[in-house]
Amino acid sequence: MKTAVRSTVPRRGSTYVLILGLSAVIMTMALGAMALARLQARRGRATADVAHARLCAHAALQMGRLLIKTDADWRDHYPNGTWHADVPTGRGAASLQVVDPGDGNLADDDLEPVVLTGTGTRGLATQKMRVTLLAEAKAFGCLQTALHADNDLDFNNCTVQCDQTISANTDVDASSADIYADAEAASDVDGATYHGTTTAGVDARSMPNPTTVFNTYEGRGAWIPQWAIPWDDGARTIAEVVFSPGRNPYWPGTTNPQGIYYVPCEGQDVCIRDCRIVGTLVLRNAGPNTRIEGSVNWQPAVENYPALLVEGNLTFHQSAAALDEEALARNFNPAHTPYAGQSDGDILDCYPSRIKGLIYVQNDAFAGASTHTVHGVIVVGNTFTANPGGLLNLRYDARFLNDPPPAFFERIDMKVAEGSYQRVVD
Repeated sequence: MKTAVRSTVPRRGSTYVLILGLSAVIMTMALGAMALARLQARRGRATADVAHARLCAHAALQMGRLLIKTDADWRDHYPNGTWHADVPTGRGAASLQVVDPGDGNLADDDLEPVVLTGTGTRGLATQKMRVTLLAEAKAFGCLQTALHADNDLDFNNCTVQCDQTISANTDVDASSADIYADAEAASDVDGATYHGTTTAGVDARSMPNPTTVFNTYEGRGAWIPQWAIPWDDGARTIAEVVFSPGRNPYWPGTTNPQGIYYVPCEGQDVCIRDCRIVGTLVLRNAGPNTRIEGSVNWQPAVENYPALLVEGNLTFHQSAAALDEEALARNFNPAHTPYAGQSDGDILDCYPSRIKGLIYVQNDAFAGASTHTVHGVIVVGNTFTANPGGLLNLRYDARFLNDPPPAFFERIDMKVAEGSYQRVVD
């Protein structure tokens, strides 16, 4: 009997199946690797698109800042809203929107902030960046000193007390006068009675444009016809009254929230005497003998605004005596115009005779033989003359330099508000 012997040679069919299985595994792995590579490539492209879109958004903001810097009239030339849309930028596109966040009007106020929003796109990616720009006004050089004349300062047998510099774009001349202040002039400083430093040959200080000054405040103020102001002793006389945002004594019912009142004087003299003013008076085409007399307590209603603007000449002839309610039988702190936050109905109060604020005189200014106290800045378009016997007491206020009023700055720089750069997510 023969014993059967089992063959140990593998069957060819099973080997083939094994090979097919391995091939399928290898193919699946390869396809998976390819898919993973494509996914990684897409993610890489998406990441690159986002980064590029963000750069486009930044570029849009820089375009806006450049336009603002290089066009002095940009507020008039560009709308409140979209300035640029889908401008090709590299391999993407940039859009820019500029808005006034307060009232939506870019052109109505040069000192209002603006918000720039830059949008960048590339592929399917969109990125937005935003920044706020604040207005920073650069004051005219005349506001750097307590008293400045575009021509000369002439002091004749008088006294000047000042805690800062006085200056002229031509000469400063002191004849038998005591000048307790530093004096500077673009040409010469003459005289030997200076008790501070004297400097000649300085650069002339820049001055505002008179037309711009008067048009600006006339446009913002309430009108008072000159014939509504009483005629007394050869002049339209503003006397023994209160002016303020809540009170117009000569044109009842017409007030101004900023306390700005302008008078078309038509060449007639104006006298301001024995009154309290919380506001800005604008005297257009004032007569040559326009003047301030007696006891006057005066300050602007808006802190950095002028107190007085005179298109013509002005003579200071104030009194050092206090503004006395009882002596004048007038109440100068009624409910509509409190003094230092206090009002009453009696006539028992007194107020210091002084002007706090900026005074601008287009032509010549004169100081008479009395005591004149001004806390602020005096700017004169021609010559300032202090006559014998007078005391000019000046205290400089730097707010007009650091925060100049409308029409008293030569340019506006738009600066990035600290911490305002930010990414915007819709």
